[in-house]
Amino acid sequence: MGALSRETSGMSTAINTRLIGFGVVLVISLFIATQSAFAVIGGEIAYTSHGDGNYEIYSINPDGSDKRRLTFNPAADLFPTWSPNGRMVVFTSSRDGNYEIYVTDRNGTASRNLTNDPADEYYADWSSDGSQIAFTSDRDGDPEIFSLRRDGLRQLTDNSGVDIDPNWSPDGRKIAFTSTRDGNEEIYVMDANGVIARRLTHSSAGDIRPEWSPDGSRIAFESFRDGNLEIYVMDQYGRGQRNLTFHSGVDSSPTWSPDGSMIAFSSTREGKSDIYVMTAAGVIVRNLTRTLAIHEVTPSWGPSSVLSDCGVVLYCGPPPGPNRCRSAKHKPKVRRRICKKMHGDRLGNITG
Repeated sequence: MGALSRETSGMSTAINTRLIGFGVVLVISLFIATQSAFAVIGGEIAYTSHGDGNYEIYSINPDGSDKRRLTFNPAADLFPTWSPNGRMVVFTSSRDGNYEIYVTDRNGTASRNLTNDPADEYYADWSSDGSQIAFTSDRDGDPEIFSLRRDGLRQLTDNSGVDIDPNWSPDGRKIAFTSTRDGNEEIYVMDANGVIARRLTHSSAGDIRPEWSPDGSRIAFESFRDGNLEIYVMDQYGRGQRNLTFHSGVDSSPTWSPDGSMIAFSSTREGKSDIYVMTAAGVIVRNLTRTLAIHEVTPSWGPSSVLSDCGVVLYCGPPPGPNRCRSAKHKPKVRRRICKKMHGDRLGNITG
């Protein structure tokens, strides 16, 4: 019996050792596969950084390479969002004395003011076709959501509560946003024309900053419901709300990768705000920035390719090498002629 016991014990130890070894191999394999995925998904991540002494807009690749600064201004430049074609970034800036909505090209040149109002205006987001920009404005006395188009400005919300954080659905038909109209911060969805607002979250804690997934089936958001700020996800109807981050640090500002498989966000889990990337299921978290900056926050994940006004591919993201595409064979003037031939004129992109 003693021999059998020892044999059984030895067998159990061997099995446990093998299982542990298998688990380690599995974790390493998942890590390597996910790191490879970061490199090939494409799209740049724009974000706000305080690394140079004031808030500026930077961008970085999903694998942490090619960090570059897009704005150079002594004022605060905040809350970047990529345009759907990847050519422009809309952001908030105080460079004219109050917060206004600005736009710049992907290289940080030719910045210009889009709103030019004495009230503060902030938290801008593009419609899926690039023809409109929704943003928050205090111009009527309290924060409301407006949309800016080529033909003018339109107010979308009008109530005594705070309406902020607009985010367009991928099909352009809905806008998710944060509102206090029912007493505390909750996530709502309204039609793109501002009517028929529907509440998605019902928590006594604050739920803020909604972000549609690329296929429109899910919405990521921030919530205080577990005692600190975490990243949650739900379906487009508000069902299946669950925590993705489960960390004592502040996890905020979720933004989806172009294919919906990853989420970038900012977190203080290592003591200061950095930009992180995780899978859409909330696992395999990676710190992208790891700098000495006080704050690196509010990421925005851009499209995997950069398009001209008429949809001609100008640039595709990683991997580098022969698979990287650039405006196939056509110089800018030729592309413009192709565009006019295809569409009669440039598409009605708000940036002109």
